[in-house]
Amino acid sequence: MHPESDESDAPFGVFNVSGAGEVVLVCEHASATIPDGFANLGLLQDVLLSHIAWDPGALELSMGLAKMFDATLCYQRYSRVLYDCNRPPASPTA
Repeated sequence: MHPESDESDAPFGVFNVSGAGEVVLVCEHASATIPDGFANLGLLQDVLLSHIAWDPGALELSMGLAKMFDATLCYQRYSRVLYDCNRPPASPTA
């Protein structure tokens, strides 16, 4: 995957890959997207658009900070109800 490509099946995205800032930013709950094969986990659309599935505005804020600090940003493309990436992989709550 090219870091700033638009591959919709990639689990993460990278913004400002060539940023020269001294920090790297991470946005874990950036999207409410659930891949087609998971049938929205049986959840209704209004639930998927709520805070249950993601942190609305987090990606836009993170991109703004990445621009401000010329930082590279790595962000999660899938909803936290599919996989919560801020938990250890072996955790039953991931």
